[in-house]
Amino acid sequence: MRCKYCGKLLAKGSGYVQIKCARCKNINSFSN
Repeated sequence: MRCKYCGKLLAKGSGYVQIKCARCKNINSFSN
């Protein structure tokens, strides 16, 4: 899963995940 703002690789996972990007500080929400 990559940050949709800066493209940094964040994590691998499934389900509903919220990750704050360490590079650009935006919150990414993934649900898969």
